[in-house]
Amino acid sequence: NLDVKRTWALVRALVTDTDVEYIFINSSIQKLLKEYALASGEDRSWLDSLFQYRSKHAWPIIRHVHGHDTHLHVRFYNRVAQQLGVRAHRWLARRGIVKPYTRYLRHRARRGDLLGNLAKRYGTTVAAIQKINHLRNNRIRAGRTYLIPKKVKRRIRKPPPLSIPPRRLPPPRPAKTAASGGQRQRRAAR
Repeated sequence: NLDVKRTWALVRALVTDTDVEYIFINSSIQKLLKEYALASGEDRSWLDSLFQYRSKHAWPIIRHVHGHDTHLHVRFYNRVAQQLGVRAHRWLARRGIVKPYTRYLRHRARRGDLLGNLAKRYGTTVAAIQKINHLRNNRIRAGRTYLIPKKVKRRIRKPPPLSIPPRRLPPPRPAKTAASGGQRQRRAAR
């Protein structure tokens, strides 16, 4: 039931005329759209930069996400929302809505190190160290490197300006000249 021609026209317009960050589409639909676009003369390398389906591009705009079999999910760049998200993060973390910023220190265990002592030294908990290092008990081994989670207290500051990357436009198609069409007609008449 998919109108591939119209769906491709919509996706192409979204990519070339708006500030789209991602478009989530099931891989089976991506396949149909990409094949149609190739058949209609679109540049293969440009399509590879757009579609995740059979592409080696590092950051395709059109990606597969489970559950998008029957619809497109379009995410636009939104400067205001992203800046508000940065500002609101600390407040949301204090209320347990999101996880706080965490950085990880590396500690190479020495003979005699105890998990409780490491937690006390770095201002974290034994459970947090166990969780990040997938430890089942309090035993650590000398010579092995462990990650130590450390909560970061960030000041609320003005976030850096959001940079929106340039749109991914298709390469220009070669222009057909009037002379070439006339030459074909003369050859056909001979």
